[in-house]
Amino acid sequence: MSDIKQLPLSIQPVISYPREAQVGKTYLMTVDLQPSGNEWPYEEEEYPIYCMLETSPLFSSKPVGEPAVVLHRFGGTYGAAKFLLTAAQEEMEGEIRVTLVNAWGVPVKVLNLPLKLLNPSDVKVRQEVDKSRKSTLDLIKKSTIPKYKEPEDVLKAMQPMLDQCAARNNYIDGIAILIGFDTIARSRVDGYGGKFDTTMLAALLDNFTDTSKNPFGKDTSLEHLSFMDIKEDGQGQKITAWSLVCPYKNYRLVFVGNLQKKSRYPIHRATVEFYLEKLLPLIMEYDIVV
Repeated sequence: MSDIKQLPLSIQPVISYPREAQVGKTYLMTVDLQPSGNEWPYEEEEYPIYCMLETSPLFSSKPVGEPAVVLHRFGGTYGAAKFLLTAAQEEMEGEIRVTLVNAWGVPVKVLNLPLKLLNPSDVKVRQEVDKSRKSTLDLIKKSTIPKYKEPEDVLKAMQPMLDQCAARNNYIDGIAILIGFDTIARSRVDGYGGKFDTTMLAALLDNFTDTSKNPFGKDTSLEHLSFMDIKEDGQGQKITAWSLVCPYKNYRLVFVGNLQKKSRYPIHRATVEFYLEKLLPLIMEYDIVV
């Protein structure tokens, strides 16, 4: 069931959640945003809104991916924020509180959603997820993509996504896919915020792998790492964002972007999640045919 309420930023939240849930079961909750005006009200090309849930004691909650919705000026979003809600083991009534927060951490809207937990015989509405431990990878595997026979065909299908990611004003100006330290695909166009040499990524990863053994331990697996590199030059600060994602086997995705301002870092991270979801099925397909 969807619940739509007014938001004082020319957008409306569209929330899908179970009004009545079965005790002990797991459900999928989605939070999306819908523009309600014709004019783009923000200075940035894209605008992230973060979703904070207060579900206790009705549910325990776990985000599926980045708990954010990124609006773009051409209308709509890059996709809803998703959460897995696991119901408590006893009947009760209450509310889920959803707080929408902007990139500066300022709440812009609070929504209180009424909900009731019932025994199985009394449940009327169900939006049950198959398993409470269903991961982001399980959800992505359901994506329907063509079957390829040659690795080169998969790489050709990836290339437009890589170039589009770099060319857009999303604070990602270069993206590369590696197996170990070997680059198999990369964006080939100049980024919106500048040109980045992604051929240096293998050496960067090699150095990072060695240096990370001391603070984190040699057996530590870093599956998703994002950081900002801030340097002073004659014209002020140069702020670069890096994200390293290891989503599948020994495949690695590296994203780099010119931020210009620290406040744009959340947009970089949300865009990484969006393109990861698009590229992962193709990476898995490539692994099958290679």
